[in-house]
Amino acid sequence: MKEFEPVPPVKFTRSTRIIYLDDEGFKDGCALYLSYRVVEGFKRAVAETVKPDITWQECSSKIATTPILKIAAEDVLARTLTDYYNDKYPDFGSNCEEATWPVDSEHDDPDARMRWTAFCSLEKMLGYVDLLFFYMQYRYYEYLYRRGIVSEWEPFISELLKKGELWDILDNHFKLCLERLDFSTMWKSHDLDIYIPFI
Repeated sequence: MKEFEPVPPVKFTRSTRIIYLDDEGFKDGCALYLSYRVVEGFKRAVAETVKPDITWQECSSKIATTPILKIAAEDVLARTLTDYYNDKYPDFGSNCEEATWPVDSEHDDPDARMRWTAFCSLEKMLGYVDLLFFYMQYRYYEYLYRRGIVSEWEPFISELLKKGELWDILDNHFKLCLERLDFSTMWKSHDLDIYIPFI
């Protein structure tokens, strides 16, 4: 099968198994990192187009306390995840680079430290983590299907649950995805001028 030839869709039902992250500490860390990266993306977009000297901490405070920016931040998060799923086909080859994880939360530069910004609830952010992990599972399934390694969803999930080589590759690519998500581009797709009075 060719690299981007359509894979027969999986018919998901209530009984179809998908895998959720079971390490609560890691999952919370993913939620924290997504929150940090959304704000970092806002900072980059604003610094490049409106206010060059704005800091991450200023951006975090503005987003956490300004309703219109809270809504925009969640929209940027949701649309970035969806665009990544729709447009990116990761190469799940086992020789890829290793993800850098965990991210340094005690960096000398305060703007480089991971910090939580409450533009949506933790419960909702954890839902976005689940969604992204599902996206990666499905893309990995497609990758293996095209290479004749798996033919059906359920055996693929069973193999992942053994936490062997397939799991290690998925786990690394999920972390790489977290690192590579481009939130600043999505922020720039908004009309940043409407946010100037709130910055």
